[in-house]
Order: sequence, then structure tokens, then C-alpha cells
Amino acid sequence: MVINADASVALCCTQYNAENMLGMSFLQHSHQAIVEQKYNKQLCVKCRSAGLDFTPKALPISIQADNG
Repeated sequence: MVINADASVALCCTQYNAENMLGMSFLQHSHQAIVEQKYNKQLCVKCRSAGLDFTPKALPISIQADNG
């Protein structure tokens, strides 16, 4: 989840245009409400259906951090 300095929530980390902001404050809405709003947006549906909803937590642990 991308939370901006003003507590607004972005649709995803690859979309910075104002029209791709959720219009929700992280401080005023539950995580569940934000996730539901996010995954119902057409852009998110399109990316998820193409398997493009990549998150760093999906990487193998060996790639997530330099443990050396």
C-alpha cells in the first residue's frame, strides 16, 4: 500500500497521477476499506488479471534483502 506524506493513499506504486489516487486518508479509513476500494478500480483489475500486481514481498527471501 502506498501512503503519501499527507496520509492519502495511491492506487499503486506505479501510478502517480492525481486521478489514480484513491481519495481516501489512511488515518480515516480501515485497511479493509482501502483494499476493497483499490481492487475495484479498473486499472487494478486490469493489471491483476494480467498478473502484473507485483509486490516486493512476493520475491524469494534471498532477493528481498542483502543478508551478506
